[in-house]
Amino acid sequence: MMNSSPRPSPPGDPGTSQLPQEWKLPLRDQQLIASSPSSDHLVFPTESFEANMSIPELQEMPRSYSIHDSQQMVWVLNGNSLIAVPSSSNVNPVTLDLIACRDTEFQDEAKGNLVFLGIKGKGLSLFCTEIQGQPTLQLKEINIMDLYKEKKAQKPFLFFHDIEGSTSVFQSVAYPGWFIGTSSVARQPIILTQERGETNNTNFYLYPKNYNQPVISAANSRIKNQAFTESFI
Repeated sequence: MMNSSPRPSPPGDPGTSQLPQEWKLPLRDQQLIASSPSSDHLVFPTESFEANMSIPELQEMPRSYSIHDSQQMVWVLNGNSLIAVPSSSNVNPVTLDLIACRDTEFQDEAKGNLVFLGIKGKGLSLFCTEIQGQPTLQLKEINIMDLYKEKKAQKPFLFFHDIEGSTSVFQSVAYPGWFIGTSSVARQPIILTQERGETNNTNFYLYPKNYNQPVISAANSRIKNQAFTESFI
């Protein structure tokens, strides 16, 4: 007599309610895998979290990335600010921490996912403020996880994280149309800018630093309502 007990549903089956814990990912958590124009290494351009309040579990930690622009300029701390310099063995670039915002008040899927950004190991988070009438990117001494755990998000610390091709872009929530950017001139501050692709670079390549974070392939960063198989670097 054949065993009629149901078999476990495979990952990717949207009807699976019995997925093993390691298969359970946020609905829009996905990463595109692409090659950097100036590198043979794989690039993981987005940490595309689903900021979904229906997910009861809190993230234990942010996901961490090294970051550079199309000119191979990396971010480094200069006092209490960030500047962009050419990558070299003598440079100690920062590691970017990124985590989804659980508060959906400012959510706009057309612009990307709501995230907080911080500097790993420094207790610093990126935020946007206005100085002499100009939207400005600054660092504040607050841990990214403290921001994440707040029930009501602080708007100046929020960014829309979106994908363009194989790159990530970060738009200020407090100042729509203003993006994190680097100058084409070395050792200039990392800024907020409306000038995209002219004198400033606003597209960045992200490389995962957490070796246990999932690598998820998807043809479109807007794919939703799917369960994905988690694989590891």
